[in-house]
Amino acid sequence: MKKTLIVFFVLLMFSTKGSLGNAETTSEQTYQEVIMSLIFPSMNNELYKIFGPGEEYDCPSIVKIKKLYKGTYVYEVTFQIIAYKTNQKPPYTLVTMTFNNTSGEYNLVSLKKTSIMTKKIEPCRLPQ
Repeated sequence: MKKTLIVFFVLLMFSTKGSLGNAETTSEQTYQEVIMSLIFPSMNNELYKIFGPGEEYDCPSIVKIKKLYKGTYVYEVTFQIIAYKTNQKPPYTLVTMTFNNTSGEYNLVSLKKTSIMTKKIEPCRLPQ
């Protein structure tokens, strides 16, 4: 009987650990999605200015988050997307954009465009 209880508790511990690891991953994904949702309005405006109407993008990913001032909620966020027009053949455009919220809203600080031959970058994660 004792042996059965010990085995049961050991199995319970292992199953709980796996669930917590999955919860952490989900939380990280959720945090990244929240950050992206805050920046997307500014990003969409900038993409429209650069590429004009009809530009689509895929594979949004956060590259770096940097706290600018200790004790504040002011951040610099760098992320990448792949921009393209509908039915466009390669090359596509890898766009690296850096935004910060020093003025209270996220504004573009820098932008870099690079030609690439694929529509996918790793990690290419769509919202869950």
